Amino acid sequence: MQVLCPACKVINNVDPDKSGAICGKCKTALVPQAPGYPVSITDSQFESAVLRSKVPVLLDLWGQSCPPCRQLAPVLKELAKLHTGRLKIAKLNVEQQPQAAGRFGIRGIPTLILFQDGKELARTSGFQPLNKLEIFVRAAF
Repeated sequence: MQVLCPACKVINNVDPDKSGAICGKCKTALVPQAPGYPVSITDSQFESAVLRSKVPVLLDLWGQSCPPCRQLAPVLKELAKLHTGRLKIAKLNVEQQPQAAGRFGIRGIPTLILFQDGKELARTSGFQPLNKLEIFVRAAF
């Protein structure tokens, strides 16, 4: 997977299954918050991470106790890799941040909401394979 270094902006090839990746140029740690990885956020980070994002955001409202949510996680990782720099994948755990479920009227998880320029474009619920998520994302633009 290609990951943009947050310090020097060089694109690095990284094995997503290995931890401890560093930038080949400046040796900065490539953290999971770098482009190309899903980003875990809290309710207090929602505005800055989603509403003010310069790129579209696919928000995953999920819970650890939800089997379809856990099944969706590697699919979202792959989607983040495929759309590095063009789409941010943000994950908000509604079991730890229950106010988010109320804010969005969530009745079931996982729920995915696509945002662009601070506005909701589309939403879908339940597990979906990568090809279906690709269609969902492309249809919204």
